[in-house]
Amino acid sequence: FEIGELQKAVDSTVRGFEDVVKVLDKAEATSERYIEGTFFLRARVEGNDIGYGSICAAGPHACTLHWVRNDGDVRPGDLLLLDAGVETHSLYTADVTRTLPEKLVEWGLLEGPVERVLELGLQRRWTLHGTGHMLGMDVHDCAAARREAYVDGTLEPGMCLTVEPGLYFQADDLTVPEEYRGIGVRIEDDILVTEDGNRNLSAGLPRTSTDV
Repeated sequence: FEIGELQKAVDSTVRGFEDVVKVLDKAEATSERYIEGTFFLRARVEGNDIGYGSICAAGPHACTLHWVRNDGDVRPGDLLLLDAGVETHSLYTADVTRTLPEKLVEWGLLEGPVERVLELGLQRRWTLHGTGHMLGMDVHDCAAARREAYVDGTLEPGMCLTVEPGLYFQADDLTVPEEYRGIGVRIEDDILVTEDGNRNLSAGLPRTSTDV
């Protein structure tokens, strides 16, 4: 496992996200495809390719878990969910997502302490997917592994995985206030397991709404 190569993929991905931020006004005049093309240019110039089909989901498209058509409008005021990764020439692939955070308890969608909400899994109605997956020379590396070595396996130094909490409020979900319907958010980082804890390889990208 070449952590340097994976870090290189993540660093290029960070620059690709920064490229997208700089051209959002042009994307508003065209479509999500402008965002897709902007990130693709960085991936092809600095790496081998994109590691997987970029998800450039604006507005309610963010509620579609793997939106890769990228042909929708980019409207001022809408959230943009960008899930993309650069693949290096040695085929290591990053997998990073950024949007703005959402807060279920503070919004009043769920009652009780956050710890109790998570313990009961009440947020799962709106999460749609797991909290992460292993990462390496495949963006889901390796989902075909035995369960005891993958899903139920023990994390060891040198392993890398994504951490990607997400919330998706469908446009027709009457259980949430109308102003939140059609909003999808996900924040995904690439985490290296170390001897004394972990290291966030994608820490170069801001995570909080204030920083964004």
